[in-house]
Amino acid sequence: MRGIRAIFNKAINEKLIEKEAYPFDQYTIPSKPTKNALLVLIQFRKL
Repeated sequence: MRGIRAIFNKAINEKLIEKEAYPFDQYTIPSKPTKNALLVLIQFRKL
């Protein structure tokens, strides 16, 4: 979803599409938990 939003933002900035066509105006992308990053840090400390 973040990649698609970035493509739309770039297209709007380059005047390829109208700002009214932006589908993420009323939608917020939920953040992902960073649980995996913590596991990597714990595994790194075990080394």
